[in-house]
Amino acid sequence: MLGKFISRKPRRVYLDHAAATSLQPDVVQAMHKCEREHFANPSAIHQEGVAARNVIDKAREQLARCLKVRSAHITYTGSGTESNNLAILGTLYARHQAGVPYEEMEIITTALEHPSISATCAFAASFGVQVTKTPVTEGGQIDVSAFRSLLSNKTVVVSTAYVNSEVGVIQPLGKLARIVRQYERDNDQRIYLHADAAQAPYWLPCQFDTVPVDIMSLDAGKCGGPKGTGVVVTRYDVTLEPVLFGGPQERGLRPATEHTVNIVGASEAIVRAQAHYEVTSERVAQLRDELLATLVQRPDVILNGAQDERVANNISRGEAYYLDRI
Repeated sequence: MLGKFISRKPRRVYLDHAAATSLQPDVVQAMHKCEREHFANPSAIHQEGVAARNVIDKAREQLARCLKVRSAHITYTGSGTESNNLAILGTLYARHQAGVPYEEMEIITTALEHPSISATCAFAASFGVQVTKTPVTEGGQIDVSAFRSLLSNKTVVVSTAYVNSEVGVIQPLGKLARIVRQYERDNDQRIYLHADAAQAPYWLPCQFDTVPVDIMSLDAGKCGGPKGTGVVVTRYDVTLEPVLFGGPQERGLRPATEHTVNIVGASEAIVRAQAHYEVTSERVAQLRDELLATLVQRPDVILNGAQDERVANNISRGEAYYLDRI
C-alpha cells in the first residue's frame, strides 16, 4: 500500500500567492458575462456605451459598500503600482496646486516598502520633496515612538504597506493614525495616511470604518481578481491630482478608457475576499503555524519579521548561516 503512494508522480504546489493569485470561479463568471454583453466604450453616448457605463457604476457602488466609502471615492487604475503612484504623487501635486512649494513638503515612509512606493518617493525627492524613512523594529513594524518624533510642519503624507509584501508583517495603522491625528489637532495641519493594502483583502479588514487611513491602494490580482487592475480608495476630504493626462474618465484621476471587464472582476474579487477573510485567515493560519513549528526547531533557520503580527499566508525564513554573512 505504501508503495502506491511512493510511486505517485510529484505534484507541484503553488506557494507564491503573495505575488499572484488565480481567478476565483465567481470572478471568472462575472467577467465572462460582462465580456459577452458589454464590450462597448463606456464613455460613448450610444446605448451600448451607456450600458457599459452602468455596469461600471454598479461595480463601483458594490465595492464602495464593501469598503464603507462613497462610490465617488473609488478610483480604478491599471495596477497596484499605479494606485500607489496616484496616492503619493497625486497628494503632492494637489498640495503644490494649493500653493505649497515642493521643497516645503515631506513624505514619511520606511526602508521596507514595495518599489512602487520607494521608487515613487525617490522620484518625488528629485524635484525637491524631502523623503524621511522612519525606523522599524527588529520585527519589521514601524517604531511608533520614533515615528512620532519625525512628524513636522512639512509632512504631507505618511506612506506604508498595510502588510509587507515580502515578510507579511502587519503595520500598526491604528497607532500611527492616532499619532497623526493628534499632531494634526495640535498643529492645525492636514497629513494623509496612505496604506498600500495590496496584500490585505484575503486576510485583514479593509473597511474605512475599521482601518483609520485616508488613502488605500488595492490590487485585484492579489486577491483572486484580474491582474492589471488596481483601486485607489479615499476618505471624503482627500484631494488628489492626476499623474496621467487625457480624458475625463475616473473623474479625471485616471484618464483612459475603462476596462469594464476587469473593473467588474476586480470589484467582485475584493468584495468576495472581504466577505470571507476571517474564515480564510483562520484556516490558512493553522497550516502556517504547523509548518512554522517545524521550521523553527532547526538551528540554521530564523523567522523574518514578527511572529504574531503577520498575515496568515506568510512565512519568511532566512538561513542563519547566510544572514550572518550579509
